[in-house]
Amino acid sequence: MWRSTLAVGRLEDVAKCSATPSSTTPFESLPSDLLLEVASYLSDRGERLQLSLTSTHVYPKVIPSVYNSLKLSGPRQCHNTLSMLRDTSSLARHVKTLEIYPERIPTSFGQRYSNRGEEEHECYASMAALVIGVAPYMDALQAFAWHCNSSSPRSVDPMWDTLRRCCLNLKSLTMVSSSVTPAAGIAVPSTLLHSHDKLSSFSNLTTFALQATASGVPSTLSEHQLDMLTLRCPNLQSLTLDCTNIHDPRLLAATWPHLHTLTLGPTSADPQTLILFLERHAAIENLSLSPLINIDLSLLPKDALPNLKHFTGTVDQLAALSWRGQPQPHGQGQGQAYTGTSRFSLENPQAQFPVTNPLARSLESLTLAGRIVLKQLTPFAMYTVLVGLTKLTELRVVFDVQGEYGDPSAVVKTIVAARPGLERLELTCVGKASLSLETFSKLLHRLKNLRALSLTVVQLLVDETLASAAKRFALTNPRLTTVDIVYIHPDPHEPPSAESLQRKESVLGEFVRAGYYTIDHDVRNVPTTLYAVEQLVLPTRTTRDLNHSSSLERTRTTYDLRDDAGLRLCSQTTTTTTTTTTKNRRWSTPVLPTPVAAATATKKIDSKVSVLSALLLMATVWGGVAIDCL
Repeated sequence: MWRSTLAVGRLEDVAKCSATPSSTTPFESLPSDLLLEVASYLSDRGERLQLSLTSTHVYPKVIPSVYNSLKLSGPRQCHNTLSMLRDTSSLARHVKTLEIYPERIPTSFGQRYSNRGEEEHECYASMAALVIGVAPYMDALQAFAWHCNSSSPRSVDPMWDTLRRCCLNLKSLTMVSSSVTPAAGIAVPSTLLHSHDKLSSFSNLTTFALQATASGVPSTLSEHQLDMLTLRCPNLQSLTLDCTNIHDPRLLAATWPHLHTLTLGPTSADPQTLILFLERHAAIENLSLSPLINIDLSLLPKDALPNLKHFTGTVDQLAALSWRGQPQPHGQGQGQAYTGTSRFSLENPQAQFPVTNPLARSLESLTLAGRIVLKQLTPFAMYTVLVGLTKLTELRVVFDVQGEYGDPSAVVKTIVAARPGLERLELTCVGKASLSLETFSKLLHRLKNLRALSLTVVQLLVDETLASAAKRFALTNPRLTTVDIVYIHPDPHEPPSAESLQRKESVLGEFVRAGYYTIDHDVRNVPTTLYAVEQLVLPTRTTRDLNHSSSLERTRTTYDLRDDAGLRLCSQTTTTTTTTTTKNRRWSTPVLPTPVAAATATKKIDSKVSVLSALLLMATVWGGVAIDCL
């Protein structure tokens, strides 16, 4: 009787609790800024979405982190996401950065304009219409990027006007034109080159970028766009111009006091005018120059660019910046006309850097543009380049290991000896297989402050797995937090772009196997867990018209690094997507096998050879019998 009464009392208490509003947990009662800070540590958008779905109290606080930055690729994803945002205005108001790639597969201009022009125009027009439909709800939008080809139709122009009227907080605009080379006999309409007139209707922008991602039809600044930049954007902070009319006097005569990021493409501007332009902008912290800019930067005064922290350019340009305001070496007088010769090049045995380098007190990040062909004096020259940059913590460099001196071990040792305090290293070796991952780990173990490592190499025939190599790097460099390892083709093509590696996306023809690893540490800074995202390009077939169908296998794995015997698998999920594209290559994409797969393939080949030998012997015998019968 007592037990039954107690049970009924408990049921009544449960009913009363269910009738009253449930009390929030301590986690749910946290302020929005703290929950957003927690969500910022989740790199995967799906994980942030799962965090927001834990309760109705957490959802409105965390959901902005899911949609604050969107990068949409391909017609299907663009259409589905933009349609969803148009129909769900409560989510669209959280978008702060929107980047749209309506089409990510490049083809020749002749094929685009003659065969697929109408389809692409419809695609761009429909994407622009969706942006126009969702723009009134994106009142928090601050940055917008539009990636297209040169044949973007004029129907896109209303999109810019709508963004200007509806998105009052929009201060950053990026227009990337994937210009492609016209096919023979295909005339390029002049209207295609100026199909974004409404782009010049903005004012008070802080970031503006106009660039081309491939050679071919050049991007140009229209007269209205020049007026917008020089007259209506006095607070410009970031400017990227990869176009053909940078030499315009109005542009080079302008002054933006707050400009801290400048990227310039090929230009035929007067050297003295460009020198004066750089001298006026002392606030520049990030400077990126095209290798085709042939001006003598040593003409700059010694106190010019005092805040330069990040530089992207050739070794010649870096050396010229180092010699600015100082007597030139080997009798080279300052102010001499720059002819583009390799006066400071790594191939010049007399090349040297000044003892007192003006960049030593400011430069923190260096990206050497182009390939550096390994030669006998390359290690010594690299040491000369890096030893004077005492504050350098980030280095990105590409070596070509083809030729007689195809061993990068000496130059890697030189980099480690010259700058042992590097915190981020992105090293690319193209041309042919050179060193194993184990050798790289032994060469880089002296970089005790290394926190981020990216290796892009050609795989050796027999090498350890990517996960094993990542564990080796994590144990030899205990401060590492991220390790990226990419295997590329041995063909002498361009290495993967920095954008594709940063977005961790596989573009067919760039790499065949890649692994992106994040390392967790315990309180004693000992590596404990390895979170892996591994990608493998699996070619399926190549048709006669060179339409290449490829499957991308993506595997997410978690490893326990505390097992001394090896990697202990904790969890694993695998997804496969198929992509079809057209390539002007007459060979299939090779997939470099792992050691186990290579051994298995060798056994299969041996068995097939033995079977073929037996069939050939039988055919010979029966052929001899047939001849005898005749």
